[in-house]
Amino acid sequence: MHDQLNPQWIDCLAPFFSSRPLGSYTQQNQQKFSDDLIYCSSLLSRPNTETRPKFLNRDWLIIKAQEYIRPSLDIQSQQQRQMGPLKHALNQGDWSLKVTILRLPPYQDQAEGVEKNRPSSLAKFQVPAPLKRWANAKVNQAVLSEWNLDTVQTRPISIASEMTFKQLPTPRVGQVLHLDLSQKAPTILRGAWALHHHLWLNAPTLYKEFVFNAPRAIQLSYFGQPAQQHRKESYGQVLTWQNQFLASGEGGDLYISTMDSWSKIHNWLWQRFHDAFLQYERVLNKRLNSSLFNYFLFPRTPRATHRWIRQNFKYQAQSKTPYEPMPIGQFLRSKEGDCKEFTTLAQALLKLQGQQTFLAFTSSKPIPKYALNTPSIGWFDHVLLWQPSPDALRLATLSAKSRQIISLGLTEHHWFDPTSSRIGAAPTGLAYVMLGPQTGFWTFIQD
Repeated sequence: MHDQLNPQWIDCLAPFFSSRPLGSYTQQNQQKFSDDLIYCSSLLSRPNTETRPKFLNRDWLIIKAQEYIRPSLDIQSQQQRQMGPLKHALNQGDWSLKVTILRLPPYQDQAEGVEKNRPSSLAKFQVPAPLKRWANAKVNQAVLSEWNLDTVQTRPISIASEMTFKQLPTPRVGQVLHLDLSQKAPTILRGAWALHHHLWLNAPTLYKEFVFNAPRAIQLSYFGQPAQQHRKESYGQVLTWQNQFLASGEGGDLYISTMDSWSKIHNWLWQRFHDAFLQYERVLNKRLNSSLFNYFLFPRTPRATHRWIRQNFKYQAQSKTPYEPMPIGQFLRSKEGDCKEFTTLAQALLKLQGQQTFLAFTSSKPIPKYALNTPSIGWFDHVLLWQPSPDALRLATLSAKSRQIISLGLTEHHWFDPTSSRIGAAPTGLAYVMLGPQTGFWTFIQD
């Protein structure tokens, strides 16, 4: 990817790294800018279409990002809470991000050749799109820097006590923001626990590092891109993922969990989705009973349900809660969610119509058959509904204990995916269907 950034861009971005330029480039002949003292300032704040590399196809560029997570453990007994140094190692989690981010002219405007006036001072309070998940994080340090003539000028930003990132003024075009952020670390709960983490940010990134400090007190399983570095410490093991020159969306995903069997994964998913379903059903019943007018607002057939959800809600991935549907009140207010919320709402609405459905977990990428012998929450990135006929349900129930891939044969059944543009469409490949708290089966979704 480095071949998409020419030496001029590398030279102008190099001072914002800690000690040396990125990759194999070296900052040679820095005095070459003396003939044009505002070269770098112009390049970063007003690059023309020919100069701007295609790699920089976003309004923000992550120059350098270093993320660190050390989860805490759910220590409940009094004896465990008084274990001295171990208490600090287990109970005190840490989640921090040190990031250097450059604001670029809006890419769409730049591509169209639109010239717009840029504010000369920090006027807006808007979290940069690549760092939205850090909006409520505490700001420990914030420094602003930019090219001015032939030097880089740097000044700290005044930080109030307990100031959050979303309260920080947005830098103007051409300015670089250096941040030290922290937020509440995830807690490894007693029993089953899972974390889904992106190894990329939603912007072009020159350098991204993710460090996960896994406590020895509990056995964790990993699914996804392997760590480049692995070392052991007194209270755990430290795994490091490093990537350079990532385009937006590249870098892969990491799944970490305490579940090492399909029965544990089944129970964990059932508890979260079934509890959410009961809540959605309860709220919908309450709304239907509160007004005769509301009754006619809700869809009354499966086809109408699919159309109604698609028309009234916007698909928006919920990365902070990848395995648990958000509360229905929040979903109805925001009208934004992903397959978890869409499917749970559809299941509750279909039940009101007398339709029996079951949750089916699958993936946008084909799940290989050896997944049956390799339990991991990471195989799944999508959920939809299975609508069986009595014969199909009877066959699935009788065959579920076999732990093999079940062919539903010629029995009548349908797949209901409320995120799909048309009813009946679903990702093809292996899927795991949950029939009850302890029972499920594997089958193929076919065209």
